[in-house]
Amino acid sequence: MATIVQHRASGDRFVLIGTGFGATKAPATSVTGFLGHIEHTHASDEKEMLCVCDADGAIGWCLTEEMLVVSVDGQPPARHLSREPFR
Repeated sequence: MATIVQHRASGDRFVLIGTGFGATKAPATSVTGFLGHIEHTHASDEKEMLCVCDADGAIGWCLTEEMLVVSVDGQPPARHLSREPFR
């Protein structure tokens, strides 16, 4: 069976394929030191991502905070989770 996720803003649904991280790297320049030495660095950022596919099988990546799990193996997530506290 499958895990179905929904995009919070659009309501579009997808099949969850996997998870990963998206990384970006952008050049940044800073002025440091006594004589205003110019230093070239790279600013990077890492985001949690979901790999999904649509009804046509097209694969794409979405930010995890933009998605919601709506079903796991045809049932709502709450059906698979115990309501009792962990021991």
